Amino acid sequence: MLEFLQSQPVINFIGGIIIFLFLVWQVVEKAFGNIGWFKKRKDEREKARLLKQEKEITGLVSKNIIPPILKEIETINGEQNKKLDCLVNSTNDTMRLELLRVYFHYRPYKKIPQWAKEAAVKLHDDYVAQDGNTFVADLWAQMSQWEVVPSEEDIFGYKGREEI
Repeated sequence: MLEFLQSQPVINFIGGIIIFLFLVWQVVEKAFGNIGWFKKRKDEREKARLLKQEKEITGLVSKNIIPPILKEIETINGEQNKKLDCLVNSTNDTMRLELLRVYFHYRPYKKIPQWAKEAAVKLHDDYVAQDGNTFVADLWAQMSQWEVVPSEEDIFGYKGREEI
């Protein structure tokens, strides 16, 4: 038992030195934390913490936020596609109707004024570009063979027959 009492002061002394060194280390790290390897080590820890945090946030976002947004975008996209299809179809119907009006207006004469031919060509090209059906193909084949004249006076003998 006596030996234990004699070694106790040595153990206390060593423990005190360890505590003192730890406290000195803490003071040095706080005071000189932005210098040399202290800063490098601190930056590495901060970088590792930020990377871990970024991975957690990325996981949460990709799991909980992105899928509902993508689903909403798909829904809106489908609705817009329906509306665009409707607009294309109605535009095609309007262009087809206008081509029919021009066709039936000038068909008896087999002549078409230059301005009407240019407008009909533009209508036909747009109709084909929007994937219009082949309904006007036969009409267009006939209209393409008509004589193109400078004005309606060359067809009707006066300014115009009637409104198209």
